[in-house]
Amino acid sequence: MDKYIDWRLREWGKWARRGGGARIGFKSNTIESEMMEMGGVLIRGQGKKSVVDHDPRAEQVEGIVSKLPKRLRRVAIARYIRTGTPKDRAKMLHCSVAWYYKKVDELHIEVKNRIQQARTEKKFNENLAIR
Repeated sequence: MDKYIDWRLREWGKWARRGGGARIGFKSNTIESEMMEMGGVLIRGQGKKSVVDHDPRAEQVEGIVSKLPKRLRRVAIARYIRTGTPKDRAKMLHCSVAWYYKKVDELHIEVKNRIQQARTEKKFNENLAIR
């Protein structure tokens, strides 16, 4: 397990539980829709004012996770947004605990690769701007 990626995903989970940017509505491939599918309840701010929880790192992870295959998105939600033991999470995903841990490792690899790809693209674009 990559400790840095685990930390990034944990911070994203905290951000998502707080309302993650206070979006209005959600598409079928967003983390919010996945949570609803898995029996989660979304709690939005009350009143007419909404506070946007701007966290660029969490938003980057949100963008990455929302583009993952559905199976890995569900693993990310079960591990980092929902609560419970690994056995509870495996049950939520209708799988064995061993499969759950295998998919968590796969999730970490995929998120790490996509973060590295984003960094590479950013550096490339910065170099183009300098020329």
